[in-house]
Amino acid sequence: MKKIPLFLIMILTGCWKEPDINYETGTFTDSRDNHVYKLAKIGQQTWMDENLAWLPSVNSKTTFSKTEPLYYVYGYDAGGNVNTAKKQKNYAVYGVLYNWPAALTACPSGWHLPSDEEWKVLENYLGMSHSATDKTDRRDEGRVGYKMKSTSGWSLGANGDNSSGFNAFPGGYYFGFYADDPFSGIGEQTRFWSSTQYNNEVWFRFLCAEVRPLAPFSDKRTRFDGTGRFMAEHSEAESVRCLKD
Repeated sequence: MKKIPLFLIMILTGCWKEPDINYETGTFTDSRDNHVYKLAKIGQQTWMDENLAWLPSVNSKTTFSKTEPLYYVYGYDAGGNVNTAKKQKNYAVYGVLYNWPAALTACPSGWHLPSDEEWKVLENYLGMSHSATDKTDRRDEGRVGYKMKSTSGWSLGANGDNSSGFNAFPGGYYFGFYADDPFSGIGEQTRFWSSTQYNNEVWFRFLCAEVRPLAPFSDKRTRFDGTGRFMAEHSEAESVRCLKD
């Protein structure tokens, strides 16, 4: 009698579990460094609800490139020691900033850097219309950013309610063209890469803590609770959120 392979028995009996995912706790363990990530199921998509923290090397703030993979920890510039960089508070809270060549291959096996279209799927599910997701610049419809933001950590009282489970923290970004002080925006904004290029730049998503006067000279304020859809140079370094294949 021909034996049935064990993995087929597990699938047929409902006992199959994907490697490194613990469905009881809703976590994924990256086998490259044993970092454990919480997960968020949003519609039909499964996201890591933490910024990627994979750090195979760490680069100086004065080093930037459009073609070579580079990795940064916000504010860290004390040498190329990965272990020291991992002890920084900004690493623990915000993870790693990747230039686009690094971001393309940073996600672990079974996960990937989301495309511009996959970001649109998320935004649409959270309340933004299809027509609005196609727009460039800031899009307020559906208060999608408010639903994606963490409930603490944002300046100007601009926290979200994290009703989506995405849990976006304001980790800032690295703008490599200004090598004297290239880190910016911590506590005030976050930027997430997509895998989609357009006219030699790359689409990214933007959340911020901006609060503006409702009208000139008005004491009333309005806050930006949407998401921005912009393009960036390949040398800029941003956060990465991995999406399940």
